[in-house]
Amino acid sequence: MTDAQQKDQPRLLLTAASAELRRAVHEEALRLRAQVEERIASLENLASTNGTQLDQTAARLKTLAEQMTQDAVAHARREMETAAQSKLATMRTEFETARVALEAQIAEAESDITAIRQKRDEYASSLKQMHERLTDLEQANSQAKLRRELAEARLDEEVQRRVAFEKQLETSRQELVLAKAEAESSRLEAHLAVERLRAFEKTPAPAPAPAPRAQVSTAAVTPFRKPVAIEAVPVAPAPPQPASQPAEPPADLSDFPVNRQARRIKIQDSDVLVDGVASVLVDISTLGAQVLSPTTLRPNRVVRLMLRTGSGTCTAEGRIVWAQLESSNADVGAQYRAGMQFTALNRTAVTALVNQHGGVQQAAASSSSYR
Repeated sequence: MTDAQQKDQPRLLLTAASAELRRAVHEEALRLRAQVEERIASLENLASTNGTQLDQTAARLKTLAEQMTQDAVAHARREMETAAQSKLATMRTEFETARVALEAQIAEAESDITAIRQKRDEYASSLKQMHERLTDLEQANSQAKLRRELAEARLDEEVQRRVAFEKQLETSRQELVLAKAEAESSRLEAHLAVERLRAFEKTPAPAPAPAPRAQVSTAAVTPFRKPVAIEAVPVAPAPPQPASQPAEPPADLSDFPVNRQARRIKIQDSDVLVDGVASVLVDISTLGAQVLSPTTLRPNRVVRLMLRTGSGTCTAEGRIVWAQLESSNADVGAQYRAGMQFTALNRTAVTALVNQHGGVQQAAASSSSYR
């Protein structure tokens, strides 16, 4: 209960008591008036017999009724005042008790507010200390971050130096591997030249008398990149063979590399993806291809190609047979020229691509080679 409600409660009780008093007085007056009216009615009945006595009696009764009414009103007022004073005293006592309890609660609340203020001051002091410590930690973190950035910069510099050194080392290794591949390719070409020479020597001469020191060029019959001039040795004419004995068959083409047994087509301005890296397709056959790529290519490495055909794209896998590092410049960078043999492909699509870029050519007339 608030202070305003406690202050208004006595006034409300007095108002209620006054209302009850008025209601009781009004009821008592109505009761007395009814009694008086009944007596007056009885006296009027008697007045017919005795008019004078009746008038006197009626006057006395009327006076008596008015006096009784006043007495009843006064008595009811005294009783209502006594009851109202009793209730007012009781309410005053309750109000004093409530006021004392409220003052005690206010004092307790003020004590709690004082304690809360003390805690607030303590928390503010602690927060200030924490803020100062956080500022110190942020400064230390900034210094540590700066030191870390310096260390990372030094580490990146060392890593770049190491990467450059590794690249140089890798380039040296690749050059060594390519040199070995070139040597192996030269050895294979020499072996093939000897085999072709032997096969040529075993072939019977068409004329009965051989030329004494004729120069025979093998550029028309060898599939090598560079023509090899072979000096013919004078031989005796071959004896005539019986008609029933067949001539000796020519050398078997299976002695040659597989990629020299298929026709190769020069490709003009055709792009190809080698392991996802954009490269240039130099030429292609149904068994292999030659590419020029910025990515590092090594012999015996298996790569994945994506070729463009007339109907879309097709993929193929191939093993690098030979590779060499082309001269590089600042604009283009290092380029690797490599020949590969297909290990997995869509033969129909590759055949259609070969037919699309050129007519049928013999393997011996191709200008590029896969060593």
